[in-house]
Amino acid sequence: MSIRSKLHFCGGLILLMILLVSGPSAAKDTAYASYDDWWWTEGFCYSHDEWSDETPTMDARPDLNYPGQTVRPAPDLDCWLTSAHPEIGETVVWRTGPGPDNAVTYPAWTPEQKSALSSAFHHYWYWFEFGYPADWVDPYAIDATFGGELPVNLADSSEVDTLISPADAWGYYIDSVALSLAAELGHWYRWHVRSGTHIFNWDLRYLFDSDQMFAANYWKFDSQVYYRVISSELSPVWPIHGAVTLTSPLASLQQLMRHNGLVRNSIDGTLYAALDWGRDNLAHFNGPVARSSEERVWQYGGLPPVLRMITGTAAADDGQGWSDIGWGAQNYTMGCHGTSGFYKAVLRTVNIPVEVENNAFHSGMAFPIWPPWSVAGHLTHSDSIYSQVFRDQNLGLPFENPTTTPVSSSSILADESDYQTWFDPALSQEQRVANVTLSEQRYLAFWQPVPTTYLMQLYCSDLANGRSHENGDVFRNVFFNQALGLTPTGLTLDALEGAGYWDWLEWRRINYPGGCAAF
Repeated sequence: MSIRSKLHFCGGLILLMILLVSGPSAAKDTAYASYDDWWWTEGFCYSHDEWSDETPTMDARPDLNYPGQTVRPAPDLDCWLTSAHPEIGETVVWRTGPGPDNAVTYPAWTPEQKSALSSAFHHYWYWFEFGYPADWVDPYAIDATFGGELPVNLADSSEVDTLISPADAWGYYIDSVALSLAAELGHWYRWHVRSGTHIFNWDLRYLFDSDQMFAANYWKFDSQVYYRVISSELSPVWPIHGAVTLTSPLASLQQLMRHNGLVRNSIDGTLYAALDWGRDNLAHFNGPVARSSEERVWQYGGLPPVLRMITGTAAADDGQGWSDIGWGAQNYTMGCHGTSGFYKAVLRTVNIPVEVENNAFHSGMAFPIWPPWSVAGHLTHSDSIYSQVFRDQNLGLPFENPTTTPVSSSSILADESDYQTWFDPALSQEQRVANVTLSEQRYLAFWQPVPTTYLMQLYCSDLANGRSHENGDVFRNVFFNQALGLTPTGLTLDALEGAGYWDWLEWRRINYPGGCAAF
């Protein structure tokens, strides 16, 4: 037994003897049946009784001032990753180049690398213990060159993606992993990353593997490794990160998740709250997917920075007459690819894994958490959460006319069985493209309680112009892929008419004060 192990063992025995006399009250961590179970599994890495500790989780702890508040000492992270949970330590992977030979798991890190992670872990641990100080910053800023909020994009000016230096990539990676581990060991949330609780061990790569943040490769075809954020499918060899530039993990947790009250008392409740924030706030950008749009909308020469998507930016006038001129500051996203990347980044700060999916040239998301799903839940098209057929736009713009109350974004998630059916490789490529928005369209067809203003505008236009169901804007703009001449699986014209879809629209027209004129 090493000196470190002996110290942990002796210290733990002392703590155990004290608690056998006083008796721990109630378990915070329900993964363990008893204090003994907790201590012999991981408690020996702590210098306090975390099992029965009563520090509130983040959803129930708005600030420092609560009865019985104490500052808990930080546990030994290296002990936890190597002795208590080596299966998790193996999922913490820093990649120094392409291929498996350059994937370095935590046990093989240098002492300096482990020290950096431990230092960042302590930093975030005491951020929580001291009540979320506003002036707390990340210990390893992603912009290692200038110390600013954004990394220097090293990609050529003709490229859309963001390419960053090893130093910037390492800074973000260490900050992100340390934040996640501080949350796990400190029980900030009511879910856990340990295998068999809420997340499968295999899916921890979305939180702890640098390949899920950026891809290390010789992207400039020289001897230097750079880290690329891959916005959309490049090849099956590389993961998809989404169209964002990564920024401070702590700022995402503070300014988005915590300040907006999105951290809830369950993993799925937190996921839905975060998606609903996007439903109410995200706005699809205008313009081509090009460097010119990045600079015009987000004032950054690279993919949209996560922090600027959270705080909002005002789109500049480049003389091209884009409709967003004069909209003021909005939470712009680079379409479905930007939204997927945004959620992959911000949900990582609350230990919710997100896989960015390539769904027939569009971007969707899978959420491999359980419960509520045994494998994953899917949003087949990430634009759906702010689609005007799903919710009435209410961004404070003069032309808006919201007439409905938003419903939970959970309504348009699909389970694993549906997803596999809709994107079965045995289907034609054309049919899979037609199915991209099916999780939203199915909801519209069968479950939406009240049609949105935009849907009613389409319906009223069809009435005013005497269009049939088949030739009307409702069917052709919402359910029918005109370029392919296909409807999504199961949503033919006959199926929609059989479900009384147009009767439902007519009911809304008759019963809403003012009828069509009000929409």
